[in-house]
Amino acid sequence: MDKLNGRNTLNSRVFFLFFQWAASGITHVVCPSGGNAAIAAAYCAQASGLACTVVIPEPSEASVRRRLSLEAPDTKVVVHGNDWLEALHRAEQLVSDLQNTHSSDPTVRLLHPFDQPDLWEGYEVIIDELTPEVGQPDVVILPVGGGGLLAGVIQGLWNRGWSSTHVIAVETEGADCLNRSMKAGQLLMVPRAASIATSLVAPMLAHRSWNLAQLQSLTPATCTDVEALDAVRHFLDDHGMLVEPACGAALSVVYSGIVGRLQLEGRIPRPANVVVIITGGRNVSLRQLSEWENQLSPFGSSDHMTTAPFLPPMANPYITRTSPHSSICSDLMGKQSVGFGQQLTQDHDETLKIGTSSPSTRAVCTILNRPPTTTNSVDLHTSSTIDRDGNSDNGTLNPHDLVNFSKLLAHSEAEGDDGLRE
Repeated sequence: MDKLNGRNTLNSRVFFLFFQWAASGITHVVCPSGGNAAIAAAYCAQASGLACTVVIPEPSEASVRRRLSLEAPDTKVVVHGNDWLEALHRAEQLVSDLQNTHSSDPTVRLLHPFDQPDLWEGYEVIIDELTPEVGQPDVVILPVGGGGLLAGVIQGLWNRGWSSTHVIAVETEGADCLNRSMKAGQLLMVPRAASIATSLVAPMLAHRSWNLAQLQSLTPATCTDVEALDAVRHFLDDHGMLVEPACGAALSVVYSGIVGRLQLEGRIPRPANVVVIITGGRNVSLRQLSEWENQLSPFGSSDHMTTAPFLPPMANPYITRTSPHSSICSDLMGKQSVGFGQQLTQDHDETLKIGTSSPSTRAVCTILNRPPTTTNSVDLHTSSTIDRDGNSDNGTLNPHDLVNFSKLLAHSEAEGDDGLRE
């Protein structure tokens, strides 16, 4: 539960680094970020007595400014570009200009949010913090953006002699640099990476992370933004903790059943000692969560999602058989259904994906379970069972129900289906 560390973010591990910089004479830190790292850097700089400038892309401005006004109001915010890569170039230029201005006393340092060896060493401590009762994990599940956390965790496993531990590295679609690189067999750049999980939006992996990923027993997995949000909701319901979509990406693997699939394929043992790194994050709120869900919903707002009342998502990841007549319902739910019932698909390169639609349940003619009544109870309550049209309902199956149900059964048999037609 790295979420429980200071500032609810794993990047708060830069505390020690900032104090080292302050002791060496550094007075100003510049950090390019899509959101989460900027908040952590600003807070750590304030605590260690350093000036801090964060450079963020325009899409992240509102949420980051709101958080910084609470966490570190003295932080200077520079808004530049539409993505993290443009923000990085602006931050590098800013550091260069400041260093040229104070050439005799270079007191400005760039903090790269993931390609920073000092941060990797900080992330190694996560493995050291595993208690003796936990021991060596069979599986470690973690989210991947630029790969800083991935590099640190793998280094930590190797330091403990646990190189046999399997790592499941989860990315969101649209920002899946590791997944695409594994497919191509070489490190690739995603120039326009996009996802609501801004902490995972990076154009490419750190070279160190890429090299370690090829040497480690590792499975790359991808999820959609909708699936990440669904996992955030599940975790909030289960544990009462609100985490960022980046953390939801890692949790989506747990809720979708990928671990069980890997066990069936023999990649990891059964039972397995599984560790999920709950990174948490600070750049999230219930209002943001609702806004994201409305943004991703094809209906624009969850209040207008007409499919939910009659086609709820299934709650069992092992039920995979669906009705042959479920295509219409599946099309309606395809872009918004997410949860335990999702089927998993596997690419030729063995990259795991969480399915984008849930198996639909059969829409059968359901007769409400009305309790049988006795003659006396009918006499006592006759006045209460007369509806506005003068019809009476004594709790028994009326002829109209029988006729409709018989017609439905006959129609189903004529279609040759083994159940009722949807």
